[in-house]
Order: sequence, then C-alpha cells, then structure tokens
Amino acid sequence: MLTNTGKNILAKYLIGQAPAYASYIAFGCGPSAINSSTGSFGNYSQKQNLEFEMFRSPIISRGYVTETEQASIVSAQGNGTIITYTAANSFVAGDVVDIVGADEPGFNVDNAVITSATSEEFTIASSEVGSATGGTATRTLSSIVLTAQLPADERYEITEIGVYSAGSNPAAGSADSRSLYLFDDAENWEYHNLQGATTLTKYPQELDRLEDGTVPTGASLGSINVPDLVFKANSDNSILDNAIRVSRNERSRFLNSTVLLRGDASSLVGSDNAIEPATVANAGFVDGTHIHLNGITLSLDKNSGQDELRLAVSVLNKDADTSNPSEVKLIVDFVSADDIYGVNQQYARMRVHLKAVEDDFNGNRYFVSSSKIEQLEKSQEFSWRDVSAVKIFASIPAEDREVAFKEVVEEGGSNVATLTFAIDHDYGVGGRIFVSGVDDLNGLQTITAITSNTVSFATTAAVTPSTAVSPVGNVSGYSSKYYVALDAIRIENTTATNPLYGLIGYTVAKTVEGTPILKEANTSSLLEFRFAMDVI
Repeated sequence: MLTNTGKNILAKYLIGQAPAYASYIAFGCGPSAINSSTGSFGNYSQKQNLEFEMFRSPIISRGYVTETEQASIVSAQGNGTIITYTAANSFVAGDVVDIVGADEPGFNVDNAVITSATSEEFTIASSEVGSATGGTATRTLSSIVLTAQLPADERYEITEIGVYSAGSNPAAGSADSRSLYLFDDAENWEYHNLQGATTLTKYPQELDRLEDGTVPTGASLGSINVPDLVFKANSDNSILDNAIRVSRNERSRFLNSTVLLRGDASSLVGSDNAIEPATVANAGFVDGTHIHLNGITLSLDKNSGQDELRLAVSVLNKDADTSNPSEVKLIVDFVSADDIYGVNQQYARMRVHLKAVEDDFNGNRYFVSSSKIEQLEKSQEFSWRDVSAVKIFASIPAEDREVAFKEVVEEGGSNVATLTFAIDHDYGVGGRIFVSGVDDLNGLQTITAITSNTVSFATTAAVTPSTAVSPVGNVSGYSSKYYVALDAIRIENTTATNPLYGLIGYTVAKTVEGTPILKEANTSSLLEFRFAMDVI
C-alpha cells in the first residue's frame, strides 16, 4: 500500500522536486505474516517505518505488468443489498472484477467492487434480488513492479516489506535508525551470576540432544534438553521445525543466531509497574543474575527522546506442547559498569512485560517491544557517553507451590534439603526459588535436583528426617518450561524529518498458513514489491 508519506514524495517526484520515489526495499520481521486463507491486508497508509527492520536492498529493476485472475461462479444470491457469489477464489475486499456469463442478466456486472471475500465466496453491493447460476468473475490488475536482490550469505524470516526513497535518512546523520545488537557469534555475550561471568556455550547440534549426541535420561525428543540456563543456538535448529512451534512463531527471524534464556535464568520481582532486577536492597531475591555484553560504546545522546529502542524476542516452550506462560518479564539495562548487585552503576533501563491477558501467547510467540528514549528510567548521573555494557534480565514466573514435607540428608559430606509439594511444579535444575515458612530452609535457594513434585538444594541446615510442614510452607520462583529467545535490539529514528525521504509503500507478508517468508543462508533470492495501478 502507498503510504501518506509516499503520496507526498511521489507527487514531488512527478513535478521534478524529488530525485527519487523508490530506491530501496526494506525487509522486516516484526508483525505476524497474514494467512492467505483467512487474513486480509490492513490499512498501512499511516505507516512511517517497519516494526522491526532487518536490512535494505537497492532496487535493481523496475517494470510494469498486467495480470488477470478468474473465478468460476457456481451460484449467486441477491437479497436487495448484496449479491453473494459462490466461487473458489483468491479475491480480497476492494478488488474490482467484471462478472459475465450468469444466466440472469442482473447478476452480470462491470467494475464491481468486492465488499467481502473468503476462499469460497465473495460479495458485491447490489439491489438485485433473486438467484443465478454460472458465469465468470475476472480481476485485471496492472502493477508497477520493483525488484531487489536479497543478501546471499544470511538467513532471514521476512514478515513485512517496505519501499524507501533512499538507503538512509541524510537528515538523521549518525543518529539514523540502525541495528544495535544481533546476538550473533560476533558478539561476546556472557552469563553473569554470583559466581562470576562465563562465555555462553553455542549448541549447533539438535537441542534435544547433549553435546555427545545422546538424549538425557527421561527426556523427550523434540524438547529443549540443553542443561544450561543460558546458551546460544542457531535459529534453524531442527527441533524448532515442529508444527506447533512453527504455527505460533517460536523461531527467531533475524539471521541464524539467537541467545536463549530459560525462564528461571534471572530473578525479576515486583508488580506490573515495579519489575526490578533483584539487588541487595530487595527483600528475598538477592540475585542480579543476567547476561551482559561489555566493552560497548553507545552514543544515543544525539537521538531525540522520541526515538525508539526496539527489542525483538520470541518465547519458546521447552517441550513442543500447547502450554502457555502467564507472563514474561524482561529488563534491558544500559550501564556505566557491570555490577552483579546493580548498586555501583549508572543506568538507563527499558522494561518489557508481556502478559497473557494482552499478548496472544497461544497464536503468536514473536514480539517486538518498543520504548521511547525519554521513557527509559535513568539514574541521577546517567550519561550515554559513559555506557560501557548492556545487561539483559529475563524471567518467566512459575505458580507458587505449597510445601507439604521437608527433609535434609547428608550426601558426600554436605547436606541436601528436599521439599515435597502436593502437586507437580515447573521449577528446573539451576533455577532459583524463594522458600518461606519452612524454618531453617527459608531464603533464596538454587535447585540442584528435581522430580515431578520435589526440589532439592544444598543447605547448611541440620539433618532432618522427612517431616510434614505445618502450617504449609511456600515456594515461589520461575519456570523452566519456557525460554526467551533474544533476536535483536534496534534504535529507530522517528523524528529526523526530511521532505524527500521516507517510507513510500508498506505491506505485511501474506503467505500460506501465515508463516514468514524464509530466506535460507547461502542462497540467491529476488523479491518483488508491486504497486497496483488503477483509475479512480
């Protein structure tokens, strides 16, 4: 669709006041693709930029084509307001068709505008009453065709496409839109917990197997069985091709790399408006576990406060099942120095809170969250010039569990506590839980072993036989059933105005089953963007 910005620039181009109206095609991954069987295009006239742009390619050819599409009419029924034609078709609302050959003359119409359409029927406005059979509906469409070549080396999953008048905005200069972090092999992301920082392990093999190719005892094929709380993987890992995962967009889209954080990798506590990475000031969760990238330079001080930081993530199930989390919490901190407790650093903080009541975890697992620079929370002496690291926290809360029994045994010279619940839990080995109401086992604990209804952890408490907890204790924590896959972070300049630059046209991709357009690595591909031409 031609945007309002595009109309203005095209008009200037036609009278010689603009050097170009279409020079680059931009490819993005933000929205869900439209299902060609059930979905329809939206109104994109107000669009100013892509939801999450991955790259742009110069337009290498331009053309003009005329196409026809026909549908054989089985029957038609008019009620005085509309005529409904039964016919297998791929028309959409707004298409103009010529209808000929119906056995009742009143059902043959030139330049009929389709008011609604499904794959089995379509309607037009009409005062005709009665029925008819037979006939053919023909849509003739003339289009300007713009073609660009996609980069050969990389992998992309494309869900949105836009046409720009230029490759960049000259008015923005060094503050122009750009990708900041891609979570690829070139970036040295580390996992930082109370024991120190470690480089993330890359798992190129199938994620349901260990490095030696074996499936862990008791684990299932098709599940994510990697033991690490945080790790790197390829976006095209074979277990992500499961039909359930594909249908709800669990795969990352930008390049063939992602960083996955298990739902219990960090500790974020608080209500909707007070999500906090745990610090020494927090009651309970004294743990600032996160991933970080050190040694960065990020001068966003030249950007307007209205410009936006955008974070693209997906949410994955450990098992290829249909369960859904209730919420997902993330924090991105741009800091002057990396400190596990977060007390000796200046910061600018972006908060993300995805909730099942607002976000469709069942139908879509790929999300782009944005925050204007002026909306970021900043410490008193924060300056973009001092930023040297970026920290990311991710937590997916699990349902609390009541503790029915406790036990402490001695194993190999150390004591191990085991808590038993009345029902199964979502906690995992390596995750943290907060125990209350269980006397000397209270506090933040790191899980060392689990069964379906027990958790175990190291303790300095005295050996205690299995004992009922009365009144029952409580355990709260985070789920090991889900992962957050980090795809990319981007800065979008939304304020630098240029009368000769902008998004000319935009569309969301429309594909079979509503899946992204997959561009595999090391393949050559051309993509066409078409502007329909008509007389109004």
